[in-house]
Amino acid sequence: MKSAQQVLMCSLVFLPVANVQAKDAGVNGLDFKISADYNSTDNAKRSSLDELAITETQTIYQATLGARYQNEWSKLISDYDVHKETFQRASQPDATELEGKTQLTLGNDYQPLSVTINHSRIAMLNSPEAVDLARNRDTQEIITIAPAVKTHFSAADSFMVMGSYTDVSYKEDQQKKSEQQGLQMAWIHGVSKTDTIQLTAQHTEATFEFVPQADYQLQNLSAQYSVMLKRLSYTIQAGYNSAESKISTEDFGSPSYNIQASYISGTHTFALSLAESITDSSMGGGNSSIGAVGSTSGAPAKGVGIDLIKVRKANVSWRTSALCERCDFGINIIQSTQDYNELSEDGDEYSAGTNFRYNFTRAVSMDVSYSHRERTFSAEGDRAGFESDDAKVGMSYDITRGLELEVYAKQEKRTSALAMQNYKENIVGLIVSYHF
Repeated sequence: MKSAQQVLMCSLVFLPVANVQAKDAGVNGLDFKISADYNSTDNAKRSSLDELAITETQTIYQATLGARYQNEWSKLISDYDVHKETFQRASQPDATELEGKTQLTLGNDYQPLSVTINHSRIAMLNSPEAVDLARNRDTQEIITIAPAVKTHFSAADSFMVMGSYTDVSYKEDQQKKSEQQGLQMAWIHGVSKTDTIQLTAQHTEATFEFVPQADYQLQNLSAQYSVMLKRLSYTIQAGYNSAESKISTEDFGSPSYNIQASYISGTHTFALSLAESITDSSMGGGNSSIGAVGSTSGAPAKGVGIDLIKVRKANVSWRTSALCERCDFGINIIQSTQDYNELSEDGDEYSAGTNFRYNFTRAVSMDVSYSHRERTFSAEGDRAGFESDDAKVGMSYDITRGLELEVYAKQEKRTSALAMQNYKENIVGLIVSYHF
């Protein structure tokens, strides 16, 4: 049993997206929800000029489907939502989008062979400084197939070899279509029931169908130490990345690290994440930002041009219910840096947000949230930095079991180095949802 747990941990490290999804896995079954968001805005086009501001009613219809299934030899975790945006005065073209991700694993921890299939799809801004409007979005889709071979030398030692094939495509941007083929090997040693050591070697070859001169190879060596206790869990991974691109005559290398930690103490939950890695402007975050639209860090954006990117990111959060018996309070701070290999598109981002929830009764609650975001770009680039502030107040009422009503008011304000991207928008809305 101990060796099986070690192999599972190895496979989750190989596929970090799968790791996140596995944490969200529940009992077998389907989860279905539909909603309609009717809202009125005083600046539908997010214009910088008051005389061009358009008052408009906008409607978002959404259906969300989740599926969980697990037996002795397979596991399925799937979450998708389809939403349609309509605009009363045609400030933007109506838009329908499908977003979500699926992970299917065939072969359990005891079997020597397994295969994992991942699919993810997300709407993204065309560039990091773009104003979040329907016409400024594209859709990224990623499919990964990863077969694996596992063996056990002893109850404490395991070895795994995993191959992978990844296809990355965009609805509008064919230039960024890419493929990745990779081979990963890992040795896992169980120090104790709670402590694990892992050594990993990885080789990846990436090709761009329409820009073959951007093809590259990436190698990574890393060591990892993981601890899983009742209240404290953490993983420390450190190594080195080395990339060779046809565009550049010099290697693009850097240290790599990934530190994940969480601590639960009574009514308090703390989480810390620090990471540095090398990716490319096609793969980006690998759709890890799904659900980020409207969050502290803003909507996810495509990488600019085609190039290798060194990404550093830090995230710290604190959530507590100790302030009062009926309330919940949280703070989240994110800082990230993107350093391009050849292009002058380097950028830095900082964001901080807070959320407060108060439950008047079991059926009635209030949510108040605020976030601040700053985005800067290198002096040599053509991007204009900006600051944005978002505030929202909402009241929710559970009418019957599954049927919920929410009224809300929010304001979005953006100040940019480019005057035409300055805007302020006030929105009031009503959301009706039913959870089956």
